[in-house]
Amino acid sequence: MAIVRKVINLNYDELDSMYIFATGIVLISNGITCFYVHKLPDKDQIEPPEKK
Repeated sequence: MAIVRKVINLNYDELDSMYIFATGIVLISNGITCFYVHKLPDKDQIEPPEKK
Protein backbone atom coordinates (compact mmCIF):
# COMPACT_ATOMS: atom_id res chain seq x y z
CA MET A 1 0.00 0.00 0.00
CA ALA A 2 2.85 2.39 0.70
CA ILE A 3 4.13 2.00 -2.85
CA VAL A 4 0.71 2.84 -4.27
CA ARG A 5 0.53 5.99 -2.14
CA LYS A 6 3.97 7.00 -3.42
CA VAL A 7 2.91 6.53 -7.06
CA ILE A 8 -0.32 8.48 -6.56
CA ASN A 9 1.57 11.41 -5.00
CA LEU A 10 4.24 11.66 -7.73
CA ASN A 11 4.42 14.94 -9.60
CA TYR A 12 4.79 13.70 -13.17
CA ASP A 13 5.47 17.19 -14.56
CA GLU A 14 8.76 17.44 -12.67
CA LEU A 15 10.03 13.85 -13.01
CA ASP A 16 12.41 12.38 -15.54
CA SER A 17 10.96 9.70 -17.81
CA MET A 18 13.48 7.12 -16.56
CA TYR A 19 12.29 7.67 -12.97
CA ILE A 20 8.71 6.98 -14.03
CA PHE A 21 9.85 3.91 -15.98
CA ALA A 22 11.81 2.60 -12.97
CA THR A 23 8.79 3.14 -10.72
CA GLY A 24 6.70 1.07 -13.13
CA ILE A 25 9.28 -1.73 -13.07
CA VAL A 26 9.21 -1.74 -9.26
CA LEU A 27 5.41 -1.98 -9.29
CA ILE A 28 5.44 -4.86 -11.77
CA SER A 29 8.09 -6.78 -9.84
CA ASN A 30 6.17 -6.25 -6.62
CA GLY A 31 3.01 -7.60 -8.25
CA ILE A 32 4.83 -10.67 -9.57
CA THR A 33 6.33 -11.35 -6.14
CA CYS A 34 2.95 -11.07 -4.42
CA PHE A 35 1.42 -13.40 -7.01
CA TYR A 36 4.00 -16.11 -6.38
CA VAL A 37 3.87 -15.74 -2.59
CA HIS A 38 0.11 -16.20 -2.59
CA LYS A 39 0.38 -19.09 -5.05
CA LEU A 40 2.46 -21.17 -2.60
CA PRO A 41 0.61 -23.82 -0.61
CA ASP A 42 -0.34 -22.72 2.91
CA LYS A 43 1.96 -25.27 4.56
CA ASP A 44 5.04 -23.85 2.81
CA GLN A 45 4.24 -20.35 4.04
CA ILE A 46 3.71 -21.29 7.68
CA GLU A 47 6.63 -23.54 8.62
CA PRO A 48 9.96 -24.32 6.95
CA PRO A 49 10.53 -27.88 5.74
CA GLU A 50 12.26 -30.19 8.19
CA LYS A 51 15.88 -31.11 7.51
CA LYS A 52 16.63 -34.82 7.53
